[in-house]
Amino acid sequence: MLKAKNLKKYYNSTNQIKAVDDITFSVNKGEFVAIVGKSGSGKTTLLNLLGALDTPTEGEVIISEESIFSLGENERTVFRRKNIGFVFQSFNLLQALSVYENIILPVKLDGKDVDTELLDEIIDKLELREKLNEYPTSLSGGQQQRVAIARAILQKPKLVFADEPTGNLDTATSEEVIELFKLMKERFGQTVIIITHNEAIAKTADRIITIEDGRLK
Repeated sequence: MLKAKNLKKYYNSTNQIKAVDDITFSVNKGEFVAIVGKSGSGKTTLLNLLGALDTPTEGEVIISEESIFSLGENERTVFRRKNIGFVFQSFNLLQALSVYENIILPVKLDGKDVDTELLDEIIDKLELREKLNEYPTSLSGGQQQRVAIARAILQKPKLVFADEPTGNLDTATSEEVIELFKLMKERFGQTVIIITHNEAIAKTADRIITIEDGRLK
């Protein structure tokens, strides 16, 4: 499903920073992978490169046989929308849209019909039904995180990238979220890659990848 080949992201300064330093690995279709490492180890930079949100200094990322950095910028945008769901630490919700509108936005942008049965299941699982007509500014951090998760899952993407998806959630909700990711993985064959500091969550993954100083450990 995904291959990273000799992936590098260097920042030029007085002392060159090697945020991602020659990383090569692959992830199989339907695999649930946790990326762990200390703050500043390069986890988020790696995730941004894998999801084509950032461009590498060198190297290649292949998703479903498509070398994503050989695509033009507009083509990459379309590819991401059709194939990848993102859950960001900063939520990236549109403040002018309601919770419901934020959740269905990527599906609508792709010209698809909303799977209402799946939507109902997701919003009940994430306890969002009473918040659907509210706006992000009225939500807590944990509630906004759940909206971001719902938005990513509803797309039924081939790949889900999640940066600390349970960072703002209590233990019970965190467990529900991980179970939801696993359910979607089983139902739609999705591949899930998450960054987490939570050791218990990392241990629920099929595989743990550890990164240290920009390199795989």
